[in-house]
Amino acid sequence: MLTTINGQQKILPIEQYGIKTLSIGFLADEKQAVVWRGPMASSALRQFITDAHWGDLDYLVIDLPPGTGDIHLTLAQLRSHYGVQLLLLRPKM
Repeated sequence: MLTTINGQQKILPIEQYGIKTLSIGFLADEKQAVVWRGPMASSALRQFITDAHWGDLDYLVIDLPPGTGDIHLTLAQLRSHYGVQLLLLRPKM
Protein backbone atom coordinates (compact mmCIF):
# COMPACT_ATOMS: atom_id res chain seq x y z
CA MET A 1 0.00 0.00 0.00
CA LEU A 2 3.10 2.26 -0.16
CA THR A 3 4.80 3.59 -3.26
CA THR A 4 7.75 5.87 -3.91
CA ILE A 5 7.02 9.10 -5.78
CA ASN A 6 9.91 11.52 -6.42
CA GLY A 7 11.94 9.81 -3.71
CA GLN A 8 9.18 10.08 -1.07
CA GLN A 9 7.14 7.24 0.40
CA LYS A 10 3.44 7.79 -0.33
CA ILE A 11 0.33 5.87 0.65
CA LEU A 12 -1.27 4.37 -2.44
CA PRO A 13 -5.08 4.52 -2.29
CA ILE A 14 -7.04 1.47 -3.34
CA GLU A 15 -8.79 2.06 -6.66
CA GLN A 16 -11.96 0.33 -7.85
CA TYR A 17 -14.14 1.45 -10.75
CA GLY A 18 -12.06 4.62 -11.11
CA ILE A 19 -12.66 5.69 -7.50
CA LYS A 20 -9.65 5.99 -5.17
CA THR A 21 -10.31 5.12 -1.54
CA LEU A 22 -8.45 5.31 1.76
CA SER A 23 -9.87 4.30 5.11
CA ILE A 24 -8.53 3.74 8.57
CA GLY A 25 -10.46 0.49 8.30
CA PHE A 26 -7.87 -0.72 5.77
CA LEU A 27 -5.17 -0.36 8.42
CA ALA A 28 -6.97 -1.60 11.53
CA ASP A 29 -7.87 -5.13 12.59
CA GLU A 30 -11.46 -5.67 11.48
CA LYS A 31 -12.28 -7.29 14.83
CA GLN A 32 -11.01 -4.34 16.86
CA ALA A 33 -12.90 -1.12 17.44
CA VAL A 34 -11.01 2.05 16.53
CA VAL A 35 -11.35 4.61 19.32
CA TRP A 36 -10.73 8.09 17.93
CA ARG A 37 -9.89 11.20 19.83
CA GLY A 38 -9.78 14.58 18.11
CA PRO A 39 -5.98 14.85 17.70
CA MET A 40 -5.61 11.23 16.56
CA ALA A 41 -8.37 11.51 13.97
CA SER A 42 -7.05 14.88 12.77
CA SER A 43 -3.55 13.46 12.38
CA ALA A 44 -4.80 10.46 10.40
CA LEU A 45 -6.89 12.70 8.14
CA ARG A 46 -3.94 15.04 7.53
CA GLN A 47 -1.75 12.06 6.67
CA PHE A 48 -4.35 10.59 4.31
CA ILE A 49 -4.56 13.91 2.47
CA THR A 50 -0.91 14.97 2.41
CA ASP A 51 0.95 11.64 2.43
CA ALA A 52 -1.16 9.78 -0.13
CA HIS A 53 -0.57 9.71 -3.87
CA TRP A 54 -3.99 10.76 -5.13
CA GLY A 55 -2.83 11.86 -8.56
CA ASP A 56 -5.04 14.35 -10.40
CA LEU A 57 -8.45 14.66 -8.77
CA ASP A 58 -11.57 16.54 -9.76
CA TYR A 59 -13.14 15.90 -6.36
CA LEU A 60 -12.04 14.62 -2.98
CA VAL A 61 -14.92 13.31 -0.88
CA ILE A 62 -14.27 12.90 2.83
CA ASP A 63 -16.80 11.05 4.99
CA LEU A 64 -16.29 12.08 8.60
CA PRO A 65 -17.62 10.50 11.77
CA PRO A 66 -19.56 12.70 14.17
CA GLY A 67 -17.37 14.30 16.78
CA THR A 68 -16.14 17.43 18.46
CA GLY A 69 -15.28 19.40 15.34
CA ASP A 70 -11.49 18.95 15.63
CA ILE A 71 -11.40 17.11 12.32
CA HIS A 72 -13.41 19.84 10.63
CA LEU A 73 -10.93 22.45 11.87
CA THR A 74 -8.07 20.37 10.44
CA LEU A 75 -9.86 20.29 7.09
CA ALA A 76 -10.33 24.05 7.18
CA GLN A 77 -6.61 24.54 7.87
CA LEU A 78 -5.64 22.18 5.04
CA ARG A 79 -8.07 23.96 2.73
CA SER A 80 -6.33 27.28 3.22
CA HIS A 81 -2.93 25.64 2.68
CA TYR A 82 -3.89 23.92 -0.57
CA GLY A 83 -6.32 26.53 -1.86
CA VAL A 84 -9.30 24.24 -2.38
CA GLN A 85 -13.01 24.73 -1.89
CA LEU A 86 -14.55 23.03 1.11
CA LEU A 87 -18.16 22.02 1.65
CA LEU A 88 -19.20 20.49 4.96
CA LEU A 89 -22.61 18.91 5.40
CA ARG A 90 -23.99 17.92 8.76
CA PRO A 91 -26.88 15.52 9.20
CA LYS A 92 -30.02 16.92 10.81
CA MET A 93 -30.47 15.79 14.38
